[in-house]
This record gives sequence, structure tokens and C-alpha cells, in this order.
Amino acid sequence: MLDVFELLIQTYPRYADSASREAVQAVVMNLTQCDERNERGRGVAEQVLGRLANEVSRIAKCPK
Repeated sequence: MLDVFELLIQTYPRYADSASREAVQAVVMNLTQCDERNERGRGVAEQVLGRLANEVSRIAKCPK
């Protein structure tokens, strides 16, 4: 599921119309909600937050 999430996030900025962006948001929300019902290991939400934290750290360390 994380691979699907990454693909959606990478392509999200390319959608100019709001209907497509809303569709991507709906899919991401469904992935997260479905995964929260599973109680096996880390869920999508935790993995997404971990990746976002790593990206923020990487950007914060970049010289201006």
C-alpha cells in the first residue's frame, strides 16, 4: 500500500483539475482508513508520517 501512496503523492502535483486531486485525496484516505483496521505492524499512516519526518529533516539540513 505504501508504494501506491508514493505513486499518488508523486503524481498529485501534475493534476490541474480539482476533481482529479480530490480523487487522489480520497484514495489516500481510504488506504489509511483500511490500514488502520489492520493491526499488523506499522500502518500506512505511521509509515507516511515517518517518511514525511525524514523529508522535512533532509530539507531542513540543506544550505540556503
